[in-house]
Amino acid sequence: MKKKRVMTFLMLATAFASAAHAQSASKVIVKTTTGDQTFNVADMKGFKFNDDGIAVVKKDGSQGELFKFDNITSIEFDVVDGIGNTKLPDGDLIVYSPAGSGLIYIDGYKQGEKYTTALYTIDGKLISKNDKWAGTPVDVSGLPEGIYLFKINNSTLKFKK
Repeated sequence: MKKKRVMTFLMLATAFASAAHAQSASKVIVKTTTGDQTFNVADMKGFKFNDDGIAVVKKDGSQGELFKFDNITSIEFDVVDGIGNTKLPDGDLIVYSPAGSGLIYIDGYKQGEKYTTALYTIDGKLISKNDKWAGTPVDVSGLPEGIYLFKINNSTLKFKK
């Protein structure tokens, strides 16, 4: 049962992390019965699963230590506030939100192109949507602290407020 819970959690977390080129998590902490190990997200390619456990795969493709499911007590993602300068894969847009600013800025808006923005809670509930976004900052100042998803056209970023 524990193996299934850990695998489900990691698959969801990996999906959210890979959905965004902006890594809002700066570190992954694997806590086990024998101690903790911390990994920088920037140095990671992903997770490798097998029948006994999981391992962190580094950017160079090498695999780190195998963590057995029975020994894992928790896996934590150290989430940073805001969105760093992030170039979106489907265009020339750069998204950023300085921590504490309450605004999401998007550079690279091109007059005449169609843009749609949307803001979601981490569990997928739509907060707001603008089918005719025209280059103005997106105001998130009224949202309570939490983790959110920001979508512009086909790109999604996760951020903490």
